[in-house]
Amino acid sequence: MSENEQKDVHDNLSEFKKVYTNIVQLIIAARIASGLSKKDLAEMLNEDRRKIAALENGLFCIELLLKVANLFSIEVKLTHKSF
Repeated sequence: MSENEQKDVHDNLSEFKKVYTNIVQLIIAARIASGLSKKDLAEMLNEDRRKIAALENGLFCIELLLKVANLFSIEVKLTHKSF
């Protein structure tokens, strides 16, 4: 991988982390606004409460993020760019 390609990957990863964090913040706000605890949310999704807590604390889990976002009608669009 060339130096420019490495920079592109790094820049894209940094942007992904920012977007992911923003989505998680929307999820947290929606959960709180709905009056749900992490345990309540976990039970609704048939997940372990610790996984919900980990997601809210920055764990990268796209599958769980999409599952929770869908529950709160938060639209998430993923795109892929090949290098």
